[in-house]
Amino acid sequence: MRIQDMKMNRGFTLVETLVAVAILAMAIGAMYSTWMAVVRATQSGERATSQIQRERVALATMEQAMSCAVVYFNEKRQQQGMTNAYSFVAEDVDGFKTVSFVARLPEDFLGSASFPNQPVRRVLLQVEPTANGSNELVMRQWALARQERAAEEGDDGLRIVLASHVDVFQLRFWGNVTQEYVDFWDQPESLPDRMRIFLALRDEGEEQASEEALNMRELVLAAPLPIDEVYVNPPRKTPSRGGAGAAGINRQQIMAKFDKNGNGQLDPEERRALMEYARKNGFGRDGGPVRAVRPVQGGGGGAFRGEVVGPGGKSGAKRK
Repeated sequence: MRIQDMKMNRGFTLVETLVAVAILAMAIGAMYSTWMAVVRATQSGERATSQIQRERVALATMEQAMSCAVVYFNEKRQQQGMTNAYSFVAEDVDGFKTVSFVARLPEDFLGSASFPNQPVRRVLLQVEPTANGSNELVMRQWALARQERAAEEGDDGLRIVLASHVDVFQLRFWGNVTQEYVDFWDQPESLPDRMRIFLALRDEGEEQASEEALNMRELVLAAPLPIDEVYVNPPRKTPSRGGAGAAGINRQQIMAKFDKNGNGQLDPEERRALMEYARKNGFGRDGGPVRAVRPVQGGGGGAFRGEVVGPGGKSGAKRK
């Protein structure tokens, strides 16, 4: 009788089995939740890293292109009522900035493989909508010789997407008159001295970018011609034996034209008038208006080095 009772009491009861299954389900659920949290954190980190990389590449590409911008003033085209082929144009389109300029781009610049031996190209930076409702930051390039025929021939240029899911793309320009950053640029015949680029990308599924996603880059496009280096080129004359060519007007004579107070110092209005006079009359070069100084690498201790760009000058002239 005792042996039969012992055989009947072996095994788990229904309650014990249910309790064991419940504990196992709780353990599996906890492990699954932990695993999903790790997966979501990994995916979020990958998206953040990818977004930061896209922003870095986009900003670096725009900064490199704008740092190579050049503007030449063509007086003949202006007299004929034609637009300047080297104009710097910035506009507002659908809440985003659009900027178009000509740049002398290096061989390793993005898209240079499509333009062999054509370093001078027109670059367009703009935000374009996509089919899924998001916005893309797009860079387009044209060879300078084809830019005037591009619209007639339907040439949209070389299209390169710099960034997706763009929420903010704005530009601010240093105003020579206001001496502060402004939201517009109304001088297409010249380059702004400095610019600020604002870019923010949003994550997929988000309606707008967070405040932490906004990035800003400040860069120098052109440097004004220093007053100490302003001079008038002497008239070109064939030197005769025993004589030298005619001398040019010196700095003191130029300063006297604009120094209304006669104290040897120019106020901001007088300085701007002198700079404009210098640009129009080709001071500091071998003739031809000087429109801008393009920055180049180099210069220690914060010193600025640049290449003066404009017609009539020798290639490679430097300012320090």
